[in-house]
Amino acid sequence: MKRILVLCTVFVALAGCATWMRVDQRTTVQPDNRYRVELPKGWVWVKPGEADIVVSRDGLDIQRIVIRHDPLANAYVKLDKKAHPGMLPSELAELEIADIKSHDGMETVEVVENAPASVGGHEGYRLHLAYRNAGGLRYERVVYGCVTRDGLFTLFYDAPSLHYFQRDLAQFERVVKSFRPAGARHAAARGDGRLVWLELN
Repeated sequence: MKRILVLCTVFVALAGCATWMRVDQRTTVQPDNRYRVELPKGWVWVKPGEADIVVSRDGLDIQRIVIRHDPLANAYVKLDKKAHPGMLPSELAELEIADIKSHDGMETVEVVENAPASVGGHEGYRLHLAYRNAGGLRYERVVYGCVTRDGLFTLFYDAPSLHYFQRDLAQFERVVKSFRPAGARHAAARGDGRLVWLELN
């Protein structure tokens, strides 16, 4: 009953958004055919204008997973910077950190970890950040990012450090593992058990 009440509260809070739905199964979605990803079952999916996908389990202030796509020329408008496929993951990560710090209230964000990572078959980065909201509550955020010929892809998860961040982090990591941009290469088993590389279109 408690879980149902929480979900109802989330639905009411999101009622004013353009579109929202409850994820009833681990559906693979393909927004505009730019990528494929599996969303967490039981979460609420919102698609506002500024992001491709936003999902939350208990409410956007408690935890959220955001998946964004930006054209290369508009990747970092506030910084007056562009992204390009030849960028090193470290360069891309530094741009992401600078972009986050350019937003109000995020100037003092702490970089806990900055490391290279594979994102959908592409070289990318993984950031672990920490910050406090206007009320002083400590949040943590994990960001993955990569650049392809189709644009900049950014996936992030944030939640309060107390209880929620660690509880749902594994869900986010599964989302990242399932993420495949169009044109990404991935391994698939043949009938004889050998792996072959396929390209998503």
